[in-house]
Amino acid sequence: MTPIAGPAFASFLQLSSVKANVTLLERAPRVRPEGQNIDLRGVGLDSARLLGLEQSIRAHLTGEAGVQWVDDGDRAIASIPASEPGEAQGPTADIEMLRGTLARLIVKRCEELGRHSEEQGGAPIEFIYGDYIEELQQQGDLVRVKLAISKAQRTFDIVVGADGLQSRTRRQAFGLAGEDDRLHKLGIYGAFFSMPRTASDSDWRRWYHAPLARGVMLRPSDCPNRTTVFMHVKSEDQRFTDAAVHARDVAAQKALIRETFADIGWRQKERLLRELDRSNDFYYDMVAQVKMDKWSKGRVVLIGDAA
Repeated sequence: MTPIAGPAFASFLQLSSVKANVTLLERAPRVRPEGQNIDLRGVGLDSARLLGLEQSIRAHLTGEAGVQWVDDGDRAIASIPASEPGEAQGPTADIEMLRGTLARLIVKRCEELGRHSEEQGGAPIEFIYGDYIEELQQQGDLVRVKLAISKAQRTFDIVVGADGLQSRTRRQAFGLAGEDDRLHKLGIYGAFFSMPRTASDSDWRRWYHAPLARGVMLRPSDCPNRTTVFMHVKSEDQRFTDAAVHARDVAAQKALIRETFADIGWRQKERLLRELDRSNDFYYDMVAQVKMDKWSKGRVVLIGDAA
């Protein structure tokens, strides 16, 4: 998905007294602009301030006015307005933005710090897109890796796995045995995409709940002509887990979501299913928790969703 923890960690290294040569490896061919609505609060906001990003972030908010729960006819039946700065943060925080936008801002900051390091006689940050670690071996004080696409072999003092909930780095460093114990599946699955905004949309998040533990959120985007969609379901059907594991089969994931929501009573249903098929920023995954006694093994450490 979109890179957050990796470039943020690299940026903090550049801002620290540690002098390190940093390589960032991203499986996607570019910084992906997709990603659902998220909020920044607590330590997340503190980190953004330390990176010097708070002003840039506040310039790219979605402007969500709050959350409304709606009925079949799309009528609001309850609502909670967005939180104000300095007060306890509710469902819609003071800072609401798109994950892809946050990733772009963090990567841009990381690139700036890398250029500054180079200007000061240090090493720039190396960015490698479109590749990932195929093999990982620890040998004493070194970690040797083989990249899957380029087949290049590299040696590092430390490898930081920031590759998400279903982290390959975690499986390679800690082993496949025990992965089912580390990844606690909650039986909840979600799909995200965006669609053209219409006159029926507003700056309020509309949250519709359907029978059989299903729900849909429509939310404002930082792009004024787009609306974002998050469809979620709680189910013990193995097909949902299989669809998350086989993350490259987007067509199968879309078909499963279409089938799951085909009979909901919401007046927005036909629009949702039509735009689901048309979307090119669709993303699907399970909701789960990673629970581990420690997040490092030798010279491999996990951060972000990987941990």
